[in-house]
Amino acid sequence: MFYPKRIAAFSIFSVLILFFSLSAAFAKTADELIDEGVAYYQQGNYDDAITQFTIAIAISPNSLEAYNNRGNAYDAKGNHEQAIADYSKVIDINPFYGWAYYNRAVAYSGKKDYDKAWDDIHKAEALGHSSDPEFLNDLGRASGREK
Repeated sequence: MFYPKRIAAFSIFSVLILFFSLSAAFAKTADELIDEGVAYYQQGNYDDAITQFTIAIAISPNSLEAYNNRGNAYDAKGNHEQAIADYSKVIDINPFYGWAYYNRAVAYSGKKDYDKAWDDIHKAEALGHSSDPEFLNDLGRASGREK
């Protein structure tokens, strides 16, 4: 005997199972998206890197790595304000993350805001983060001061 309602229900159920199976297969974790973003960043493809980091942040809103890396990509594009915002978010999440202070110092230096750059260098070093000597020399020359 033919049961059209059962066949229709079975077909809809089958389609839903297929949809959710495919969705799960293509879903990525925040860490996977960060890895992809880093790969794009290393290729100089900053826009795609920013996209991957932004999606990772949507999945994991407190990801220090995603915000820090997105800040690096923004800074590489010359968007120092957005980079500073991302590094500041990292610091809000974890004020003991020295890399964020150092990276924010680099972004402040890019804006020629040397006093803030030096302040962040001091904070980064107080947290045990070592600064690139070449960057410190460049910052010293540009700012007309030393540490």
